[in-house]
Amino acid sequence: MPKSSQSTILVVDDNLGARRSIEALLSNESYNFLLADSGQTALDLLEENIPDVILLDVMMPGMSGFEVCKRIREDRRVSEIPIIMITALDDEESMIEGIDAGADDFLSKPISKIELRSRIRSILRLNRFRKLCDERQKFELVVAQSHLGYVVINEEQRILFSNTAAKRMLGIAGSGLQPANFFETAQQSFLIQPNDIESKIRQTEQLSKLDPFMLVRSSQNDQVARWIRVTFQELGLNHGTQQLLRLEDISDRIVAFQEKHTFSRMISHKLLTPLNAIKAAHQLIKTSEPSVDRLTQIADIQQKGIKRLEYDIHSILSFLERDREPDKSLTILEAQAQIQQAVDTASFDFSLTVEEGFDASQTINISAHAFEACLREIVENAAKFHRGASAQLSCHVSKKEDESKVEFVFQNNSAPLSNEEIANAWKPYWQADRYVTGEIPGMGLGLSLIAANVWAAGGNCTIENHAASDMVQLTLSFPIID
Repeated sequence: MPKSSQSTILVVDDNLGARRSIEALLSNESYNFLLADSGQTALDLLEENIPDVILLDVMMPGMSGFEVCKRIREDRRVSEIPIIMITALDDEESMIEGIDAGADDFLSKPISKIELRSRIRSILRLNRFRKLCDERQKFELVVAQSHLGYVVINEEQRILFSNTAAKRMLGIAGSGLQPANFFETAQQSFLIQPNDIESKIRQTEQLSKLDPFMLVRSSQNDQVARWIRVTFQELGLNHGTQQLLRLEDISDRIVAFQEKHTFSRMISHKLLTPLNAIKAAHQLIKTSEPSVDRLTQIADIQQKGIKRLEYDIHSILSFLERDREPDKSLTILEAQAQIQQAVDTASFDFSLTVEEGFDASQTINISAHAFEACLREIVENAAKFHRGASAQLSCHVSKKEDESKVEFVFQNNSAPLSNEEIANAWKPYWQADRYVTGEIPGMGLGLSLIAANVWAAGGNCTIENHAASDMVQLTLSFPIID
């Protein structure tokens, strides 16, 4: 048995050179050493020895360091011994797995002599046992410097812990998050989508099975739109009803998705229109023996198509090269005008009705370009998914009773949506039309683009089967900003 006046360190590593290297790095510190070449050997040594600290390699054949750590924590006799895990892994998931297993600290390979000595001294100075921090503080060691936000909430959704990134994402400085309700705090700056997530939490026993939800801040004044995805994760530290939320800022990805989708649709529309005219004129020449006058007419069609195509290519290049600062709002009247234009040009039955008596000159916080993109998706979906001989689409514009919001309620005669389709309607690239058109990778309803534009404007969107009219109803709701 080691002398009681000296601290004992158990080194567990399947590599003999690694064990001897650690012993050499600490040779001037007057420690006693126990060396184990496997997890089972370490557990056998702990039957007769109680070291002051354990240095445990993660990657070992047979029993991994994570499993050894768990086994030690399950043994009450040695469960309080501090464990420092030595790992070549540098990702957060591996560190969290180590914390779940019961590790107190981590050292990365190759091991620094100064860092190793300082870690050992620090732990031994805290009475050689698990006094470094309680479980919440241990978790904070891993996530404090993470770019991801981490929040621990209790069953009442009150915040028990939040790291620096979470405070920064939610726009709250210092310790301002604790012990507030998470959802009440988030709602001060963000819309929560889907807006029924709190009721889902109350109805679900295993929250980690819930889909992620979004915190969305609309773009207004000098603020850009912000998108934060919140994922439920198992805390894994025997915290009872406590739950871990992971916050990830995905604003750049959402903007990229919006711009990619909008740009590709713009390209298709702008380039295919003149190209089809040129192709049609060419086909006329091939399938008939036109007169001189007819050839002149065909040449004129081709020339106009070529000029239009050339103009559109130049305008697209200019669009790509310039810094864009699009208008970030439009009036209700301008939105109605866009809808009316779509009504006038639609190839099917499309009607617009407007509630009388409200001020249509008021403004909503969405650009004309974004609203047009939403409208285009709605019209194309109506044409694509209709029942019967032809599509039917209607739009009714009205204000909420308190006149703080304006609603655009669209109804179309598409087939009723299943619960799965309604639940997944706003997910990017989820394809509700796969039963109609076949599975097409990367294609979908485009409702995710609508949701992205509406949420970024501070609005809300819902889709449902409207029983009274036997129609599918899509409602876009926007707050009035003046």
